[in-house]
Amino acid sequence: MPETSTRRYFWIMTVHTDGTESTLKNTCDVAAGTTRDEVYDSIRAFVAEQIGRSDFVTAFFHLAPNEL
Repeated sequence: MPETSTRRYFWIMTVHTDGTESTLKNTCDVAAGTTRDEVYDSIRAFVAEQIGRSDFVTAFFHLAPNEL
């Protein structure tokens, strides 16, 4: 099987829920051919797990290659 190349990205997401604001940041490894939409959905699921709920509004989302 051929190896899939990946690239590390830095992300930051601020979410609002019931008058509360939370900002989370991390990195993720993204396989070549993955769409930005797929990465967003994956990060949103991670954030939901971290804050313990999924009924939030994304106020800010940024995704960029981690390496400068």
